[in-house]
Amino acid sequence: MDSKRLGKEIKYLRKEKGINQKELAEGICTQSAISQIESGEIFPRIDTLYYLAAKLRVSIDFFLSILFHEKHNYINNTKAYIQMLSNKKQYDELYFFSKNELKNNKLHSEYHQFLLWHYFMSSYYLKKINYSQCINELKKLITLASIHEKYELIDLKIMNAIANLHAENEDYTSSIEIHNKIISMEDIPEEEFYKLKIKVLYNKSKTLFKIGDTKLSLKSCEDAYKISTEKESLFLLGQIFFQKGQCLEKFTNTDISLIKECYKNSLIFLEIFKMDYYINIIKKEKQQYLCS
Repeated sequence: MDSKRLGKEIKYLRKEKGINQKELAEGICTQSAISQIESGEIFPRIDTLYYLAAKLRVSIDFFLSILFHEKHNYINNTKAYIQMLSNKKQYDELYFFSKNELKNNKLHSEYHQFLLWHYFMSSYYLKKINYSQCINELKKLITLASIHEKYELIDLKIMNAIANLHAENEDYTSSIEIHNKIISMEDIPEEEFYKLKIKVLYNKSKTLFKIGDTKLSLKSCEDAYKISTEKESLFLLGQIFFQKGQCLEKFTNTDISLIKECYKNSLIFLEIFKMDYYINIIKKEKQQYLCS
């Protein structure tokens, strides 16, 4: 049995949850023991492993499987692939891929939650379930976290998806309420949370724009841009610049050169990340601003 592989996985999960060795050890063992387990120096007793699994929100079977199979890289690579399908709105492939993964992977609770989230979202966009059904299924995925008011990052991501569904179905009040709740969250590790916060601020900006509150929409967009530049995060800048351009269009006294700059910057970042869906929109709807 490979104690080093097990220790590496425990360390990964601990950091993913944003807790230190002392916090993980509390009520289970000593901090020194956790350090030795994570470095692979010792193998934990089965009762210790059970309590560690409970605290890290994975099944004991998952840890046992780590001793014989390499799951860590597979899960990370698969999650990245699923996220890519979602970003590109390839819902047919997303539906069948997540459905098959759910049949074959039942050990890792967080991964299972991730799969269900994308399975229900793709089911909704393919009209296999309706809006209410999708909302109810997604809420079930975060029920336990809501009861204990202890949210993991994935819970907040699912909440953001729920807020977006509300906005798409014109329940703007519920959408903004959920977005504000996520933005105000505390006790979430900053190194994991800031990307989601950028996305939530951007989504909130879109919702505010839909209801005609252009001033607050622009502010939310600029808040998202501020975090992006502070953290040197490029992943959503294309959409943020696009949203800012739309807001500036609504103000009659805006210098047209500022609007052009927004859409040109937007296109640059969208092309870098190959966001074909958004590239087509900006080239079709904002062509007049892309000219020199």
